[in-house]
Amino acid sequence: MDIITGFSEFGRCEPPDIWNNDMPSKLNRLYYIHSGVGGYITNGKSYAFQAGKLYLLPAFAGVHVYSSLTDRIDHTYATFELIPPILSKEVISIDPHAKPEIESALNVFFTFCRNKMARKDAEMEKYLKHTCIYLSHKIAEENGSEVLKDASIIKSLELMHAGMSENITIAEVAEKIGMSTDGFIRKFKSYIDQTPYEYLRNLKVRVALKMRELGERWDVIAEKCGYADQTALLHAIKATTNKK
Repeated sequence: MDIITGFSEFGRCEPPDIWNNDMPSKLNRLYYIHSGVGGYITNGKSYAFQAGKLYLLPAFAGVHVYSSLTDRIDHTYATFELIPPILSKEVISIDPHAKPEIESALNVFFTFCRNKMARKDAEMEKYLKHTCIYLSHKIAEENGSEVLKDASIIKSLELMHAGMSENITIAEVAEKIGMSTDGFIRKFKSYIDQTPYEYLRNLKVRVALKMRELGERWDVIAEKCGYADQTALLHAIKATTNKK
């Protein structure tokens, strides 16, 4: 399940029309801006994208992105899970060409995204995932942004992702990290801005919708995401969508 939970989408594109989107909640996005006119809005302030810069839109930042109709943003991007997460609620950026090690990783990022249609397989996405994690953490390091360092919460995130198909419970996660369930819930929410129940449910729904997009049957998806049957899965998807 790691490949599916790792990514929502990635590639290089230029919007066919005005680019005017809210970024997915609780997912991270990397943007490298090749050219074009556009920017992002966060915390009520507007900022212009700069060509040649690499941007990280952290999962905790409420971000709206936009572009010009006449000079659209040409960008390479990836939307992905990040463990350990970067806790910043601000968009952070870097000039990736200023440091050789970051520029090298960026070139790997470009290669994988450029070849996504020609060769999309588990091995490629594994390396792309590690490249995105590396670039994200380097951006955070260069900007002094906080990365989650609490070992118990990091372990809980890893357990939820790895144990999703086995229908791991929050009580089991708490036990494995040596905490009471109530204590774990409080601590998790203080870092992640949602309860572990919400996080796990949203994770399963994201994975289920991605699998469906890839052509999988609902009954197979339900089994792989730890639901009793497709009715239970569809109910969870509906409840999550309605809440949004």
